[in-house]
Amino acid sequence: MGQVEGIKSTARLLASPVVVAISGWCRLYIAFLLFGLGPRLRVCTAFALVVYSVYLLDRAIGGEEDEINRMELKTAKKNWGIIASFTAFSSSIFLSGNPLSSFMPYIIGFAYSRGIHIGNTPFKLKGGCGMKNIIVALTWGITIVLFIMPWAENLISLLVIFGFFFTKSFINTVIYDFRDIQGDFRAGIQTLPVELGESKTRSFLQFFNFALHLLLAMAMILEVVSFEFVIFFTCLVSGIIYTTFLTKSLDREDLFTKKIFRDAIVDGEFIFAVILRKSFDYISSLIYLDSTRTILSPTTVQFH
Repeated sequence: MGQVEGIKSTARLLASPVVVAISGWCRLYIAFLLFGLGPRLRVCTAFALVVYSVYLLDRAIGGEEDEINRMELKTAKKNWGIIASFTAFSSSIFLSGNPLSSFMPYIIGFAYSRGIHIGNTPFKLKGGCGMKNIIVALTWGITIVLFIMPWAENLISLLVIFGFFFTKSFINTVIYDFRDIQGDFRAGIQTLPVELGESKTRSFLQFFNFALHLLLAMAMILEVVSFEFVIFFTCLVSGIIYTTFLTKSLDREDLFTKKIFRDAIVDGEFIFAVILRKSFDYISSLIYLDSTRTILSPTTVQFH
């Protein structure tokens, strides 16, 4: 019985970052669109593999916070997770041909865990309130920029895209800090909801979500980035939903339902955006073809 449970737990471990990795694929796809470029599917896949590798390694190694919030992975064979993480990472380098982009999350993660030194002065990054959220946001903002940089020519556009994904990632990581505020408080884990309280953190995230999309709208109007209404609208609505309804500590009675809803909205935000964008393109192409057939129909042609 214990062996079967171990196999199931290991399968859950290996599958746990899949949705996040697909979301990562869609993030880079959207980054290409915002930059006015045709998405490079091979590069998007390489980025998704990096995301999978990083999150799987984090869950395989674990920590105090994971022991509280991911009890279902307690009996998993962590060595399999480490092997799968290394395989995904190696595949990412092969697909992207850009080792620095694939290594960047690990470089930032190492600096986060060990701290940095400027001269003889050490700076500790780990442990501060909100620092984990900032580091995660920096990691994916910088990595996305590095993956897209070989095709980028406009520095201001790159900064806008970095700011968009940095802020989105920051908000999303704070949303996940709401899943067990009491557990984090008892364990002494300093998260923004623990330090600021639910109400202040909620208002803080709602302000950031509104300001982010206001600035993105201005950038689109000024043609700093491409006008992508479907992407903009989907991300705006998703942000409003999760900064309003998911910024509350989860009750045990509806923990599973809220977890599914949170994962679907937060991790699925960019997946929904890409699906809607492709659906819009498909519908538009059908309308265009239909109108073209109507114009070229023999019954509409008049000879003089």
